[in-house]
Amino acid sequence: MRTLKKALIIPALLLLAPLAGASTYTGTWNNKTFNTEGALTIEFEVGKDNVAGSFDFDGPVFGAGDPPAIPFSAPLDSDGSGSFTVIGTGVGDLSGSFSKDGKLDITISNIPGGVLTEARINGKFDLKVEKFDATYEIDSSGALFANGVAEAHVPKKPKLKLPKRVKFSGAKGKAKLTVKTNTGISKVKAKATGKAKVRVTGKNPYKIVVKKTTRKTTRVKIIVVNEDGFKTTKTVKFIKKG
Repeated sequence: MRTLKKALIIPALLLLAPLAGASTYTGTWNNKTFNTEGALTIEFEVGKDNVAGSFDFDGPVFGAGDPPAIPFSAPLDSDGSGSFTVIGTGVGDLSGSFSKDGKLDITISNIPGGVLTEARINGKFDLKVEKFDATYEIDSSGALFANGVAEAHVPKKPKLKLPKRVKFSGAKGKAKLTVKTNTGISKVKAKATGKAKVRVTGKNPYKIVVKKTTRKTTRVKIIVVNEDGFKTTKTVKFIKKG
């Protein structure tokens, strides 16, 4: 099932490429029925009326060995929507449609091997954060055989939204931190100058709390790392009144 799921999910992502404004998406797939998973990569270039590129995945496909990157070309409507039919691919015959707001529906039939009868993929491309999420179902002899999920996104640095200066009175200074990223957050850390103490509380959005300040201005360095390993830092000035 590992190689089968890759073979089904990657074409789904590739045909959504016209809706995205990026050149490379990477991600993972997970077969929930058989608890298998793997990585996928798609590269593409969007032209005036078409999108072309290639997709690649490791491991054998239906036991046929690890194939080279497979090139593709698909028409692109002016508003980013369209429909497609692709006959005789390595995974079967594909038909489906994608909308201008990123919704995708694909049906795969005539799957090689004679065991699987149909696969259905439903996904959504979030164009603002450059991320794709999908669910899929696979039938055998007209009955559900397996299902799973897939995710792909453009690897990039997280964006931090927080004030440059915070004026406060009393024992504590507080600031709100919002992290925008199209993958998970692996680390959020804060460092304060002098003898001040700083801690990060809550979940996204976070709260930065500074206390025991001995200076009028305390600089706090915020460090955020996402699951792709990209790091973003920003500095906030906490200014004590009086």
